[in-house]
Amino acid sequence: MSKLLVVFGATGQLGGSVISHVLKSLSGEYRIRGVTRDPTKASAQALGKLGVEVFKGDFSDAKSIKEALKGADVVFSMSVMPMDENDISEFEQGKAIADASVEQGVKLLIWQTLPYSKQISNGKYSNVKHFDEKAQIQEYIQKLPIKSAFILPGFFFENFLTIFKPKPVGDGYAVFNTMKPDLKIPCIDVANDFGQFFCTVVKSPEKYEKEPLYAASGIYSFEDFLKDIHESTGKRVDYIHMDADKFKSFLPPSIATDITEMFEFYNDFGFCPDADHNVSVAHSSINFKPATAKEFFKNNSSNIFD
Repeated sequence: MSKLLVVFGATGQLGGSVISHVLKSLSGEYRIRGVTRDPTKASAQALGKLGVEVFKGDFSDAKSIKEALKGADVVFSMSVMPMDENDISEFEQGKAIADASVEQGVKLLIWQTLPYSKQISNGKYSNVKHFDEKAQIQEYIQKLPIKSAFILPGFFFENFLTIFKPKPVGDGYAVFNTMKPDLKIPCIDVANDFGQFFCTVVKSPEKYEKEPLYAASGIYSFEDFLKDIHESTGKRVDYIHMDADKFKSFLPPSIATDITEMFEFYNDFGFCPDADHNVSVAHSSINFKPATAKEFFKNNSSNIFD
């Protein structure tokens, strides 16, 4: 009988990629229960048509989490940034899932983690909560009586379809950020590749119990991105560097400090220590070729400039 894989955030970018690639390459081994807050929305209904059991669950509802995990063999989970004062913290989200996984006898918990920016910066950057709380949950899980593994994705190429969508400026386009234009960080095409990295982890979880698998296609700077966009689409995009306070003023207040400080952390410390090495080690562990930035921009050209 196939094993039950429970995927939190099933209709999001990470969970959706996990489900897509497990269905493609591991469907004989796993049946999937996808957990989402709203099973009635179109993306959830689409999963149901693919044979996924769509389950209503909410990070802030402990009872629904326990119900979602009944009979689970493997769990993939992540946490989401609180967008208002009524949302529970990412640490609380992760702790609830981890504790319930132990209680329900889950055999393997795979957690999407991120670098511990406060620790790496010796306290200089203490407000990048969506990094630090994921890292804190990793540490929490590693102390629990449950088999666990971790996967750490880079900066999403998909950000160029949302927060970094090029904006018309003069006779061309521009993107705006506080990062140094030549600073290179690990990046990933989430839809195309995160699920493939997940499949690597679920096949050999013992390799990633102490140190996560770094899920990235390569190391890129904004200068690289804009060059690749031009070569892929023929459109010129300039980079406009902003100071942190000005950039922060354009973000939703609930996440403005967190996101702005994340980019300042990048400027001082990079994405994480030994990022190049970690990505190189990850590539030696996988049996597929991740999508490049140029491939992503070519495949998504109509969405980047719509």
